[in-house]
Amino acid sequence: MKTLTRNHLDTLDALYLEEYLDHCVKDLIDINFSNPYPPKKEDYLKFVTHVYSVAQKYGLENEKYAFALMLAWHVRGQNFVREKRVVELLGAQDIDAHTKYQYLMKIAVETMEAYENQKGAIS
Repeated sequence: MKTLTRNHLDTLDALYLEEYLDHCVKDLIDINFSNPYPPKKEDYLKFVTHVYSVAQKYGLENEKYAFALMLAWHVRGQNFVREKRVVELLGAQDIDAHTKYQYLMKIAVETMEAYENQKGAIS
């Protein structure tokens, strides 16, 4: 019975994760952003799956925190995780996940606002 229950829970967890990743793909595609990463929509599932595993590695274990990393990486571009401040933030052992989340969201929002302001100035 325990094995059956564990298998059932593993299946539910896998289905939930698959649904979560699908929602992330949809949300990132819905963001109208210039030069998003990845550039091809067919690569988004691979991207969000990879970023989700990176988020787990750095203590961003809940879905909201993982999505903050996806969003920041998506709008900042491919080299985002090589930026010195990001490397230091993600690797910091003394910074909790919520603070990392707030910082990632700040980066994403500032990037999107700068893009909107630039787009508005051009129009």
